[in-house]
Amino acid sequence: MGAIVIRNIVFIILISFTFVSCSVLQNGYTNEDGEYVPKIPRFKLKDKQGVFPELLDTTNIYRMVEMYDDGNLVYPKNNFSTEERYSFIFEMNQAIRYLKFYPNGRCLMFSIPIKDAFGMPNSLKETDLNPNNQHCSKNYYYSPNGKDIQMESFVYGDGQGHYVISHYTLDNSGDTLIMQGKYLKIIYKKETIPTNWNRYKIDW
Repeated sequence: MGAIVIRNIVFIILISFTFVSCSVLQNGYTNEDGEYVPKIPRFKLKDKQGVFPELLDTTNIYRMVEMYDDGNLVYPKNNFSTEERYSFIFEMNQAIRYLKFYPNGRCLMFSIPIKDAFGMPNSLKETDLNPNNQHCSKNYYYSPNGKDIQMESFVYGDGQGHYVISHYTLDNSGDTLIMQGKYLKIIYKKETIPTNWNRYKIDW
């Protein structure tokens, strides 16, 4: 796939995890939890043996704090031009996005609305870590050297599902995770959560 297509698919991954399709030609479908999943899973990174990143925190979470598109900050952003209000930039800023890693090579990408039902700033709840809902994407990760991390997702785009592998780098403290592409740069920072929140079954 070309660079523009890959960039658009990354935006799709981040913006929404809800996809609906009725085509019999689809290689994916929307399951009972509202997640778009492959009909016949063919993940390359599932159970792939590598070097576990010792500094990767599998107890807490990583929150997306900055995103750059071609060097321009697009998240977080408060002031939008008329054009931006009808683009991915506006949609991107309507949610808070997280990554949750598990020791067995599984990873959860999920989001919550930036404001709650009363229009107040939203805060993370234990139930947001439930992997069985439409705001989550169940992924796999692998590290060839204990520092660089590859993450594989299955997303809807161009009328069908695509397997996308994104590349991340963990800093020397283990507190910062960076995805650096040709056009995109996304920065995640570690945030602490209560230890008793890690109670959901990781069975994908």
